[in-house]
Amino acid sequence: MDAAAFALAGMVLAVTGCLCVYLAARHQQWLHRPWPARRARAAGAAMLVASIATLAQGMQRTTAAFVFVTLVMLSFTLLPGIGAWLALRRGAAK
Repeated sequence: MDAAAFALAGMVLAVTGCLCVYLAARHQQWLHRPWPARRARAAGAAMLVASIATLAQGMQRTTAAFVFVTLVMLSFTLLPGIGAWLALRRGAAK
């Protein structure tokens, strides 16, 4: 596997891990009921750990840490915004 594949896989793992953690939150707005909290948070945490390890395989550790933190911060900012937009669209459709 080349560096770009490790970087892409690490980024996908980071976003997926954030999505698992977000969908386990009580106030998430994507689904009608949140996912089971313990399982989803454990899966999300495992994906986030795997993400930073995978990113470190494809780039220097400092760069991997920067990419990881930036992507997690962006994901945890966009996911609730998308949820609010979805809830607004659902309300407008009724």
